[in-house]
Amino acid sequence: MTASSDSTSSSSDSKESQADSEVTKVYRKSQASSIVSAVPYGLEPLVNMQEIVVKQNLELLETCLGCETSNSYDIQNRLGEKFYSATESSWFCFRNCCNVCCGSSRPLTIEIKDLLGEMVLKIRRPWRCQRFWCFCFQQKVSVELPDGTLLGKVSQTCSCCRPWFKVTNATGEAIFKIRGPVCQCNICCKDVEYTV
Repeated sequence: MTASSDSTSSSSDSKESQADSEVTKVYRKSQASSIVSAVPYGLEPLVNMQEIVVKQNLELLETCLGCETSNSYDIQNRLGEKFYSATESSWFCFRNCCNVCCGSSRPLTIEIKDLLGEMVLKIRRPWRCQRFWCFCFQQKVSVELPDGTLLGKVSQTCSCCRPWFKVTNATGEAIFKIRGPVCQCNICCKDVEYTV
């Protein structure tokens, strides 16, 4: 009698644990699907992405004439598969004539497009001073959807040896920190890595 009751209780326990695991699986699936459904159109590839690689494209005119052109980039996963392209839009004089005072600090807009050529994101950066006496005038960009809806901002914070950035959502709540390298030059063609 005791043995049968023990076997009955153990079988009911296993059924309960199996039911719990089924509920957990369903919950995880529904949670994942709700995350994907909450992602704006075109940004689905970023949901499970652990690492992205941004590679600047070589501009022939810039190489031959030394004239700074609008930069373009390929955005890839860790396997080197391209899933977005990005193109800079900025004023010619800021890129070339005002190189002393602006240079890489020039105001610009970057449009990020999917493989079908549809814009999925827009990044705007105002002019920011990069000289050492402008330490309170740090880099800042806003990230928007194609219709102008603000998704968030990335702001550089004051730091001593390496760059630090704060990522905030549309309401201004900090959600990530990004740590840059001490040396930001790609010496010996090495990648410059930023840790989120």
